[in-house]
Amino acid sequence: AGAKENLSKEERFECPRSLVGVVIGSRGATVKEIQRKSGARVDILQDRDPCEIVICGSKESVSKASQAVHQIMEQNARESIECPFDLLEHVTGRNLEKPKEIERDTGARIELDRKFDPCLFHVYGSNEIRGAACEKLRELIAGAKENLSKEERFECPRSLVGVVIGSRGATVKEIQRKSG
Repeated sequence: AGAKENLSKEERFECPRSLVGVVIGSRGATVKEIQRKSGARVDILQDRDPCEIVICGSKESVSKASQAVHQIMEQNARESIECPFDLLEHVTGRNLEKPKEIERDTGARIELDRKFDPCLFHVYGSNEIRGAACEKLRELIAGAKENLSKEERFECPRSLVGVVIGSRGATVKEIQRKSG
């Protein structure tokens, strides 16, 4: 009976639909590699959300495959942070330099979704990496809110924009220097 039980183990667990593509991999490469290395069969039931992963095989092969799938899911989990659209330029800097710096510092991957207001920063990585990146993003957003509350905005006719900016930005730089 012990040998038969060892051959017929099955494990089932949920996988968010957003992670299924990463678990499967390009043209199934990732899931095929997991199956090859573990010896277990890995099926992904995509007819529901969250999807269900079913792993079958010996106790040892199911354990190996399950660990591999869970590791992929953990490393690619996502957290989303809202950012009001009017704060976006203050939070991101030029050419998204601030989120790119957070990516370099933490190892997280950050994507910006501007389709809605508030915008969404999607942060990917392990729990620790995601947590560090999200904390830094929240600090940037809080700082931008604080700075924006000290900011005054007003309309400037298009015909006067050049005058306000000045030659090579000289006028606006002088205003910034004087106002701090």
